[in-house]
Amino acid sequence: MKLLPIVLLLVAVGSLTSQEGADAEEMVALQFEPGGTPLESFLDFVELELGMPVHYKKEEVNGIRISLRAVTIPRTDLRKLIESILYAYGMLLTPRGEVMELLSLDRNIASGSRLKAQSEYVPIDQLREYEGRYVVLTTVFPLESIDVQSATNVVQQYFAHPIFESIRTDGNSLVMTGLPQSLIKTVRVVEELERAAGNASHPFHTRLTAVEQRMVSLEKAFALLDED
Repeated sequence: MKLLPIVLLLVAVGSLTSQEGADAEEMVALQFEPGGTPLESFLDFVELELGMPVHYKKEEVNGIRISLRAVTIPRTDLRKLIESILYAYGMLLTPRGEVMELLSLDRNIASGSRLKAQSEYVPIDQLREYEGRYVVLTTVFPLESIDVQSATNVVQQYFAHPIFESIRTDGNSLVMTGLPQSLIKTVRVVEELERAAGNASHPFHTRLTAVEQRMVSLEKAFALLDED
């Protein structure tokens, strides 16, 4: 396969196809500088790839160099790789109008508030499409069988980044903001709580008190978490 250079902001960035023909998958090869590529240079590449400016504070990126082994990936996975690299260095990209903004995850309250305010709304049934990505999303889970405050108390501890991940209530719905992996896991727990509380054929449904039913639901939820 022939490597076709497309941009030279890193030591080498190239494009190649994995097979011949119209259905060939485009691959991208990245190789970073020995000793690391300056983060500012990497962000220049990110701007080209995303097709929009990336705004950031120079004092937050000065002196940071990105070290990564050479990789060759499908172009469709490049956005995920960019996000995971920035996250590994304590940063997240978030849209702000016609630009992308790079915010530091240094427990800065202002950054956390902006990440939440600028999060993308995603319907709950589309969360899986964002699995493996490092973006801040907001979704809504309407509850039917369990109390919204009880659900909040159970799941809020599973958000790993309280500076920008949160769970709020709106009527009897949970409004959740966070990384896709946090939201997906939380949704699975809430679904199990709902299923156990609302299913009349549940083996314990007619025999247990309300308190005992809640304990069964919690045990099932924790067991589900332990599987991951």
